[in-house]
Amino acid sequence: MLDVRGAAGPREFALYPELTRDDFALALELLPNVTTLILDDQQDLDVRFLGRKSQESLPLGRALRVLSLNNVIHGVLAILKTPEILPELVYLEVSGVAWPRSDEKFLLCLPRLRILKVRRCGIRSDRPFDFNVFDRRLWSLDLSGNELSDQSVDPLFTLLGVERKLQAPPTSSEAEAVFWEAETEHIPFYYLAETHGSSDVFLPGARYVVDPPAFTRHDQDDVYGSRSDGSVPIRPDTLDGVLRLLSRIDDLAAVEHLPGSIGLTHLHLSGNQFSAAGIERLLRHSNGQIEHFDCDSMSLYPPSGHYRIDEILHGKDSQPTYTGKLLISESVKMYGFSGLSQTIRAPWCSNLRSLRIHHSLVTNIPTVRIPNLDNIEQIYFAEKHILPGLDWAYSIAFLPDMNPRLQSLTLTHLPRQSFGPLVHKLTFFLRLLGLQEQMLSIMNKAEASRPEPRLEWPLRYVSGLRYLALEMESMGKESVQMSSPLELDAEELMASGETPFSFFSESAEQPLPPKEPPSRRIDIWTYILPKAPFRNNKVHQVEEIGHEVAAGYGPTKWSHGWPPRDLGKEKWVRYRESTTSPIVAVWAGNTWSPSPVVQKYRCLVLEYGVYEGLGPVTLNHMRAGAPPDVFIFQQTWLYAALPQWLERPPTIPTPVYEDVAAELRRRHVPTYEDFERIRKQSPHRPCFYWGGTFKIIDTRPGE
Repeated sequence: MLDVRGAAGPREFALYPELTRDDFALALELLPNVTTLILDDQQDLDVRFLGRKSQESLPLGRALRVLSLNNVIHGVLAILKTPEILPELVYLEVSGVAWPRSDEKFLLCLPRLRILKVRRCGIRSDRPFDFNVFDRRLWSLDLSGNELSDQSVDPLFTLLGVERKLQAPPTSSEAEAVFWEAETEHIPFYYLAETHGSSDVFLPGARYVVDPPAFTRHDQDDVYGSRSDGSVPIRPDTLDGVLRLLSRIDDLAAVEHLPGSIGLTHLHLSGNQFSAAGIERLLRHSNGQIEHFDCDSMSLYPPSGHYRIDEILHGKDSQPTYTGKLLISESVKMYGFSGLSQTIRAPWCSNLRSLRIHHSLVTNIPTVRIPNLDNIEQIYFAEKHILPGLDWAYSIAFLPDMNPRLQSLTLTHLPRQSFGPLVHKLTFFLRLLGLQEQMLSIMNKAEASRPEPRLEWPLRYVSGLRYLALEMESMGKESVQMSSPLELDAEELMASGETPFSFFSESAEQPLPPKEPPSRRIDIWTYILPKAPFRNNKVHQVEEIGHEVAAGYGPTKWSHGWPPRDLGKEKWVRYRESTTSPIVAVWAGNTWSPSPVVQKYRCLVLEYGVYEGLGPVTLNHMRAGAPPDVFIFQQTWLYAALPQWLERPPTIPTPVYEDVAAELRRRHVPTYEDFERIRKQSPHRPCFYWGGTFKIIDTRPGE
């Protein structure tokens, strides 16, 4: 291995400031058995020396298996185009290289490539990806820090091998992913058929058991495949992790696709422009292929509208359409994965074992960005004004037992301060991790104590979640102190009408009229008049119908165990987006529910015609008041959960807020015995014990 990362940096701090391409070429000549070359941050180096011929008339890079060129920009694309230069390459990082902007594909002549990192390369969504990795040679792809959006979801499907469905085997304690088959039409949606009281409360039991070995007849094609049994850790795709794999005796086999695996299993999408709906669609349609997924932030709602069902049906490029009935604020930004915890469940993500995602998956609290507000004010609005509606609409955030095969979870963009809800939700999640750990320990001990001889193989259990990291976001340089009731508002003082002081004579000038006080109302979304025509309207047919008509559009397989309800009191619309799309009956709310989200949803659908995000109901919708096994406008439901506007008071009183990291450390109990003692003495004291690895990662500005 030749690693020169210590030689990178400013000349006065570099260990070897005079390294040139001739020096590297000579080093490879003298060390012909080098298989790893790490040249990160050598910005002035031209790497075309790898194509030079050695004394044996072979390119110098011919034996390389690992090549890391992070922030190396000269000559990189030239060596990737020539087949004979890097024929054995398995791992390649070319982050920071400006990718070509032509419409033609950039051919990577790297037949053995398995891990590719192209971070910060300016790759965009407005045209197909410019490199030929769609033959599924890769099992790891890092596209972080580019300019990708929801338009990139369909091209990514071709990398995942989605024709193989690695779904969880049916159990009595887990929902089943079922294709929606109505009596009248073929509708291209999967939904989760829940068993009320079993699959929807996430009880321990069969979901903890490692899958038995999968057997296939010799003459049978393994179309649906088998997921990992959940007993082994995930393969690393980092530079150091790949080097450890290559140090094994079976070095090349260690970095090949796992048996039964096709296409990508590790996908990194952080630092792009995806929406939560786009990420949800990617995970839900991945059919269990993904083992590690990384997307640190996403817009809470898509920039415009929903995906057209006929485009999904006919495999067209799915562009969001806009019904035009709501005007979404361009200045107020919200980021997060609130309300989509069901996507991480085993029926959709049966192989997922490592996840890095926005903290709202667990907390339901989005990141809010509003101009002219400091961070602490934005945290205040997120926790005190936006979270209550999201908790109404999506009462079940992610729980550890939603997917016990998940071994590692990193939550990103956590604010450093909280007014209570964030710390409370994180403490609750950590207590659930402790309960999962305790239950697995009890089940393992019970299995080990079973008498011999046994008539069947002993049961093995998954490890559960053993690693949790919290990445705290930077607060920037601004003060975190909020204004007190006695402090004056600068804008109000400027708008008070008093003549401003000046050293210059203003006798010849008329005094300025008093300014209008600035508006305290911050709009998130606003109605467009009900009778206004659609903008970019592609909805072909929509009409309100009764339950008798809507019943004909239900699925042939229903969820079981849910309490009966009079569906005749519900509101329904018959909906068809185009002449080529199927007709579906969509639930439009009711007039009797006490839920404010249901009432606002009904108003948006029936009175304002907001038809966005057509899809089956999830467990969260049902808990909030929607009937099971029906269609709903999912994005419209999200808008109903959000406040229409935020009212900024003249002064925000100084409430008590907490340092999140310090408070979590204070609540952590070092041993299980101490936790039990505290729980008995002070049952209402907020604390937790969990024996897994718990990290709080402090990020600073610019990281």
